[in-house]
Amino acid sequence: VRAVTTEQPRRTIHPPLNNLGAVRYDQPVWKGIHDLKAQSGLKPLSGNLAAQDATIKNFSVDNSLSLNLSLLGNAIVELGADVDLISGTHIINIVGTGNVIKLKTYNFAIDPTTFYFNTNAEVTFVFPDEGAQTLTIKDSTHIDLENGSLLKVSGPGRMVLANEATVTFKTIPGAALIFTVGTADHPGPKLVLTDRAVMSVASSATANILGIGSVVVEQAASILLDGVLSKLLVGRDTPTDDGLVGGPSSLTANNILFYVTHGGQIWVEPVLVASPGDVRFSYGARFSVQYATTYIRFENGATLGIGPAGVFEVNSKNNESTAGTAVSGNLVELAFNRSSLIVSGNGMFALGDNQGITPTTFSYDGLEAYIDWDTASDKGPGLVRYVNSDADKTITGRITYHSADLYATISDMTSQRLMRALMNRSSNLTSSTLLLDMYDASRVWTVAGFLSEALDANDVIDDERTVNGAVYVDGHNSKTSDKFTVNPDGSMTA
Repeated sequence: VRAVTTEQPRRTIHPPLNNLGAVRYDQPVWKGIHDLKAQSGLKPLSGNLAAQDATIKNFSVDNSLSLNLSLLGNAIVELGADVDLISGTHIINIVGTGNVIKLKTYNFAIDPTTFYFNTNAEVTFVFPDEGAQTLTIKDSTHIDLENGSLLKVSGPGRMVLANEATVTFKTIPGAALIFTVGTADHPGPKLVLTDRAVMSVASSATANILGIGSVVVEQAASILLDGVLSKLLVGRDTPTDDGLVGGPSSLTANNILFYVTHGGQIWVEPVLVASPGDVRFSYGARFSVQYATTYIRFENGATLGIGPAGVFEVNSKNNESTAGTAVSGNLVELAFNRSSLIVSGNGMFALGDNQGITPTTFSYDGLEAYIDWDTASDKGPGLVRYVNSDADKTITGRITYHSADLYATISDMTSQRLMRALMNRSSNLTSSTLLLDMYDASRVWTVAGFLSEALDANDVIDDERTVNGAVYVDGHNSKTSDKFTVNPDGSMTA
């Protein structure tokens, strides 16, 4: 079918390439079906054009041929070869809604300054069921999702963020987007992973998500950090006003919802190579939330999984075998509603207090949650860490699942209360906490925030006194006597 062309009104899109002259305006608009293989023997597309209510089959580009293509709405692009957009040579503008790019059996790569979104624009990258294709956001590439825009990735392929790749949600300045606890409805820009799609970060790379918007992971899709030394940074490494004079702080400039639902997963578990030493201290992948306001919601069969050498950290950074650093942040909501938290081996879930914001509490929903480690393997229970601005009060212990708090809905949860619930192994303690440290020694985390010396294997927690925080222990401890007290400062007395 021959393509039908019309003239497009003048409008502002991203500038054309230098050798295309002033043809950024009045682009010819393709409609109908345009098969490049049938019409030109699979000649790469070039020039300055737009597509609306159209299908472009067997699409390809050439490094020596300039292209400025605008997808105006309901435009379908089907690849006929691997596509590698090159800075200074190619530009694709996503302008309208309902646009689709089908990878077929090919790969798609995006260089800096080659891929743009207009306000309220949409595109879906579709991977085929039969392949394992890759969508690569290359080094230092910034994908700016303008207000109301949507980037969706669908099908069993992988979207890879290379080093310093950044996805920024560009909500209109001054129009603060406030999410509602318990719902994913909102008008801001979205990144959606669906139908088994995977988003990952390349090995030895750090990628970034910024701005005000949401990441939706649904229908068995996943964020999978399996690359050695890969890191997904949500927010900033340092506090900033994002260059705006008198502008918002990091906690208002970065307001991001992670909505993981219907079998969606976030897994932090790098593929490791053999290395000498204790593997508990070999950390290889990191999901890090810093200097940002976040809503993190798992529901309807979703999973947060942290495997050996993986770290998932919120309001803190650089958590490894040594204590991490507490940073400003505002966790508004954390939910495992009918969903799973799995922390195995030396994998670590680290959480710091909300800082720089009032109130410091957050909403927690553990209705019918599943809290455990990978019981199908010999990895054993993983680590959870409460990160305090006072390093002496940063506490690490093995995950357990006994506390009723983990399965409750609590509107005024604190980071310390949740971490205590994830560590506590004694039903006789409600203010202090009995935990296993990373060396599998039993210790008391006192109500004052200090850690006791290691207890003997035969020691049994008897009771605690809520008035002064003392913990009474029966059993055998060669340092003291058969009966002794753990004091609020962590010391032991007979």
